[in-house]
Amino acid sequence: TFNGSDTYDSGTATCGTATFGTVSTFKLQINKFSGVKGFWFVYKLLIKNHVDREKIGFISIFMEDETCNNRISIYLENNLIETTQVIPNFKCDERINIYADNSLNEAKKKANDIFTATKLMWLEEIKKYEKKTEDYFRLKENAIKNIQVDNIRTSKLQSLSKEKKEEERKFQLKKNIIPKLELYQIAFVEFL
Repeated sequence: TFNGSDTYDSGTATCGTATFGTVSTFKLQINKFSGVKGFWFVYKLLIKNHVDREKIGFISIFMEDETCNNRISIYLENNLIETTQVIPNFKCDERINIYADNSLNEAKKKANDIFTATKLMWLEEIKKYEKKTEDYFRLKENAIKNIQVDNIRTSKLQSLSKEKKEEERKFQLKKNIIPKLELYQIAFVEFL
Protein backbone atom coordinates (compact mmCIF):
# COMPACT_ATOMS: atom_id res chain seq x y z
CA THR A 1 0.00 0.00 0.00
CA PHE A 2 1.02 3.62 -0.43
CA ASN A 3 2.04 5.75 2.53
CA GLY A 4 3.91 8.95 3.34
CA SER A 5 7.21 7.64 2.01
CA ASP A 6 5.79 7.16 -1.48
CA THR A 7 6.72 9.72 -4.08
CA TYR A 8 4.40 12.50 -5.18
CA ASP A 9 6.46 14.80 -7.38
CA SER A 10 4.71 18.01 -8.30
CA GLY A 11 6.94 19.76 -10.83
CA THR A 12 8.26 23.32 -10.70
CA ALA A 13 5.94 26.01 -12.08
CA THR A 14 3.33 27.67 -9.88
CA CYS A 15 -0.42 27.75 -10.24
CA GLY A 16 -2.16 29.69 -7.49
CA THR A 17 -0.29 29.12 -4.25
CA ALA A 18 0.94 25.60 -5.01
CA THR A 19 3.70 24.22 -7.19
CA PHE A 20 2.49 21.78 -9.85
CA GLY A 21 4.68 22.14 -12.92
CA THR A 22 3.21 23.26 -16.19
CA VAL A 23 -0.55 22.89 -16.44
CA SER A 24 -1.62 22.19 -20.01
CA THR A 25 -4.97 23.57 -21.13
CA PHE A 26 -7.08 22.37 -24.00
CA LYS A 27 -10.53 21.70 -25.41
CA LEU A 28 -11.63 18.30 -26.66
CA GLN A 29 -14.45 17.58 -29.10
CA ILE A 30 -16.06 14.53 -27.46
CA ASN A 31 -19.83 14.85 -27.61
CA LYS A 32 -20.70 12.42 -24.82
CA PHE A 33 -18.87 14.67 -22.32
CA SER A 34 -20.00 17.99 -23.84
CA GLY A 35 -20.10 20.86 -21.32
CA VAL A 36 -17.91 19.10 -18.74
CA LYS A 37 -14.67 20.72 -17.63
CA GLY A 38 -12.10 19.90 -15.00
CA PHE A 39 -8.53 18.84 -14.32
CA TRP A 40 -7.00 15.73 -15.84
CA PHE A 41 -4.18 14.33 -13.69
CA VAL A 42 -1.88 11.67 -15.12
CA TYR A 43 0.23 9.71 -12.64
CA LYS A 44 3.16 7.46 -13.47
CA LEU A 45 3.29 4.20 -11.50
CA LEU A 46 6.62 2.37 -11.36
CA ILE A 47 6.75 -1.09 -9.78
CA LYS A 48 10.14 -2.78 -9.48
CA ASN A 49 12.15 -5.23 -7.41
CA HIS A 50 15.64 -3.70 -7.86
CA VAL A 51 16.94 -6.89 -9.49
CA ASP A 52 15.31 -7.86 -12.75
CA ARG A 53 11.67 -6.72 -12.91
CA GLU A 54 10.09 -3.38 -13.70
CA LYS A 55 6.60 -2.34 -14.72
CA ILE A 56 5.56 1.18 -15.71
CA GLY A 57 1.95 2.24 -16.00
CA PHE A 58 -0.05 5.43 -16.15
CA ILE A 59 -3.13 6.26 -14.11
CA SER A 60 -5.59 8.80 -15.44
CA ILE A 61 -7.76 10.77 -12.99
CA PHE A 62 -10.26 13.37 -14.19
CA MET A 63 -11.41 15.73 -11.43
CA GLU A 64 -14.71 17.55 -11.92
CA ASP A 65 -15.99 19.78 -9.10
CA GLU A 66 -13.35 18.38 -6.70
CA THR A 67 -14.50 14.77 -7.23
CA CYS A 68 -13.26 12.08 -9.57
CA ASN A 69 -15.34 11.44 -12.68
CA ASN A 70 -14.55 7.75 -13.23
CA ARG A 71 -16.31 7.56 -16.58
CA ILE A 72 -14.14 10.31 -18.06
CA SER A 73 -11.02 9.02 -16.28
CA ILE A 74 -11.47 5.60 -17.86
CA TYR A 75 -12.18 7.11 -21.28
CA LEU A 76 -9.06 9.31 -21.16
CA GLU A 77 -6.94 6.39 -19.95
CA ASN A 78 -8.07 4.02 -22.69
CA ASN A 79 -8.35 6.26 -25.74
CA LEU A 80 -5.83 8.13 -27.82
CA ILE A 81 -6.72 11.83 -28.02
CA GLU A 82 -5.56 13.14 -31.39
CA THR A 83 -7.38 16.46 -31.89
CA THR A 84 -7.19 19.23 -29.31
CA GLN A 85 -7.52 23.00 -29.16
CA VAL A 86 -5.34 25.02 -26.80
CA ILE A 87 -7.19 27.36 -24.43
CA PRO A 88 -5.39 30.73 -24.63
CA ASN A 89 -4.82 32.94 -21.55
CA PHE A 90 -5.99 30.28 -19.10
CA LYS A 91 -6.19 31.34 -15.44
CA CYS A 92 -5.55 28.46 -13.09
CA ASP A 93 -8.24 27.65 -10.53
CA GLU A 94 -7.11 28.50 -7.00
CA ARG A 95 -8.71 25.23 -5.82
CA ILE A 96 -6.13 23.18 -7.70
CA ASN A 97 -4.66 22.11 -4.33
CA ILE A 98 -7.96 20.43 -3.46
CA TYR A 99 -8.18 18.85 -6.92
CA ALA A 100 -4.58 17.62 -6.59
CA ASP A 101 -5.09 16.13 -3.12
CA ASN A 102 -8.32 14.41 -4.13
CA SER A 103 -6.83 13.10 -7.38
CA LEU A 104 -3.82 11.75 -5.50
CA ASN A 105 -6.13 9.84 -3.15
CA GLU A 106 -7.96 8.34 -6.15
CA ALA A 107 -4.66 7.53 -7.89
CA LYS A 108 -3.36 5.79 -4.76
CA LYS A 109 -6.44 3.55 -4.68
CA LYS A 110 -5.99 2.55 -8.32
CA ALA A 111 -2.22 2.21 -7.91
CA ASN A 112 -2.67 -0.02 -4.88
CA ASP A 113 -4.94 -2.36 -6.87
CA ILE A 114 -2.41 -2.52 -9.72
CA PHE A 115 0.50 -2.95 -7.29
CA THR A 116 -1.22 -5.74 -5.34
CA ALA A 117 -2.10 -7.69 -8.50
CA THR A 118 1.41 -7.24 -9.91
CA LYS A 119 3.09 -8.21 -6.64
CA LEU A 120 0.98 -11.37 -6.28
CA MET A 121 1.75 -12.40 -9.86
CA TRP A 122 5.48 -11.75 -9.48
CA LEU A 123 5.66 -13.56 -6.12
CA GLU A 124 3.90 -16.59 -7.63
CA GLU A 125 6.44 -16.64 -10.48
CA ILE A 126 9.33 -16.28 -8.02
CA LYS A 127 7.92 -19.12 -5.89
CA LYS A 128 7.81 -21.46 -8.92
CA TYR A 129 11.36 -20.56 -9.92
CA GLU A 130 12.52 -20.92 -6.32
CA LYS A 131 11.11 -24.47 -6.25
CA LYS A 132 12.92 -25.36 -9.48
CA THR A 133 16.15 -23.92 -8.07
CA GLU A 134 15.78 -25.95 -4.85
CA ASP A 135 15.30 -29.11 -6.94
CA TYR A 136 18.39 -28.24 -8.98
CA PHE A 137 20.54 -27.78 -5.86
CA ARG A 138 19.21 -30.98 -4.29
CA LEU A 139 20.09 -33.00 -7.42
CA LYS A 140 23.50 -31.37 -7.65
CA GLU A 141 24.19 -32.05 -3.95
CA ASN A 142 23.22 -35.72 -4.35
CA ALA A 143 25.58 -36.03 -7.33
CA ILE A 144 28.42 -34.39 -5.37
CA LYS A 145 27.86 -36.72 -2.39
CA ASN A 146 28.57 -39.65 -4.72
CA ILE A 147 32.12 -38.37 -5.35
CA GLN A 148 34.51 -40.86 -3.72
CA VAL A 149 37.45 -38.50 -3.07
CA ASP A 150 36.86 -36.74 0.27
CA ASN A 151 38.68 -33.44 -0.31
CA ILE A 152 37.08 -32.95 -3.78
CA ARG A 153 33.63 -33.81 -2.40
CA THR A 154 34.09 -31.39 0.54
CA SER A 155 35.35 -28.60 -1.73
CA LYS A 156 32.44 -29.01 -4.17
CA LEU A 157 29.89 -29.10 -1.30
CA GLN A 158 31.34 -25.86 0.11
CA SER A 159 31.19 -24.25 -3.33
CA LEU A 160 27.60 -25.46 -3.77
CA SER A 161 26.67 -24.06 -0.35
CA LYS A 162 28.00 -20.61 -1.32
CA GLU A 163 26.16 -20.75 -4.64
CA LYS A 164 22.93 -21.76 -2.87
CA LYS A 165 23.22 -18.90 -0.34
CA GLU A 166 23.78 -16.41 -3.17
CA GLU A 167 20.66 -17.65 -4.97
CA GLU A 168 18.65 -17.38 -1.72
CA ARG A 169 19.87 -13.79 -1.31
CA LYS A 170 18.81 -12.96 -4.89
CA PHE A 171 15.36 -14.45 -4.28
CA GLN A 172 14.94 -12.27 -1.20
CA LEU A 173 15.85 -9.18 -3.24
CA LYS A 174 13.42 -10.21 -5.98
CA LYS A 175 10.62 -10.49 -3.40
CA ASN A 176 11.23 -6.89 -2.28
CA ILE A 177 8.75 -5.31 -4.70
CA ILE A 178 8.38 -1.54 -4.39
CA PRO A 179 5.87 0.91 -5.91
CA LYS A 180 6.54 4.53 -6.79
CA LEU A 181 3.72 6.90 -7.75
CA GLU A 182 4.43 10.36 -9.11
CA LEU A 183 2.47 13.11 -10.78
CA TYR A 184 3.35 13.09 -14.47
CA GLN A 185 1.09 15.76 -15.99
CA ILE A 186 -1.84 18.05 -15.19
CA ALA A 187 -4.18 19.44 -17.83
CA PHE A 188 -7.28 21.59 -17.61
CA VAL A 189 -9.74 20.06 -20.07
CA GLU A 190 -12.98 21.47 -21.43
CA PHE A 191 -15.19 19.14 -23.48
CA LEU A 192 -17.12 20.62 -26.42
